[in-house]
Amino acid sequence: NPDAICVEMNWNDNPFLPNELLQEKNLDYIRDSVKAQHIWGGGYEQIAEGAYYGRDVVQAENEHRITRVPHDRAANVYSCWDLGIGDAMAIWTFQIIGREWHWLHYIEGTSRPLGDYVDLLARLPYAITEHLLPHDAEARELQTGKSRKQFLEERGLKVRVVPNHRVDDGIEAVRIAFNRFWIDETNCERGVECIRNYRTEFDQKLNTIKSMPRHDEYSHGADAMRIGVMGVNENHMITQSDWSKPLSRAAGGVA
Repeated sequence: NPDAICVEMNWNDNPFLPNELLQEKNLDYIRDSVKAQHIWGGGYEQIAEGAYYGRDVVQAENEHRITRVPHDRAANVYSCWDLGIGDAMAIWTFQIIGREWHWLHYIEGTSRPLGDYVDLLARLPYAITEHLLPHDAEARELQTGKSRKQFLEERGLKVRVVPNHRVDDGIEAVRIAFNRFWIDETNCERGVECIRNYRTEFDQKLNTIKSMPRHDEYSHGADAMRIGVMGVNENHMITQSDWSKPLSRAAGGVA
């Protein structure tokens, strides 16, 4: 409202702040500076409660690794999928340059034929070397008698099914690699939103966090990224960049 007078006030503007609260504030900043800034400093809540990758996303933003990420012509491009029936279909495309993961595009949709996603990928400004699929891609559909893996192969895609694995093992693998992720801020905007909000289930009855991820609008994008990380043997995919400098050394994170 143009007639409103807005004044920012915080704990340091309170001359009557008791010493007990001051000590609590100092301890909170030591324990978790990002969360403390939300509680004490009036900052936005950057990390959702129970989020798996929230802190990793904040760190990537602070290090300018969510930025413009160009396609490297000398390196292969891969895609990783989360196949949904009635749910969201999620696809990432990425490259591995040196020890860095470059996430180029994120595609998501609901209630669309599988062939539509093949067409969307074909319109990207680069060819995809291999498509990584979850283990359920080999399940045959009752109507067609074909698996989605078979359908994609008949459309000319080179696909590979990633072996089934424990979800928490995949989450840990993503966490380990995350400090080497570079994510395109425009083409992967929705994907970043998904991994930022991917979180655990909350048990209302026991008032505690469960050990399993919540299945919601954000989980598909996070699951697709997990398939990519679990489907890659980095030692066999190390590729030199055709850019004059590695992306991580460019000013502001832009090659």
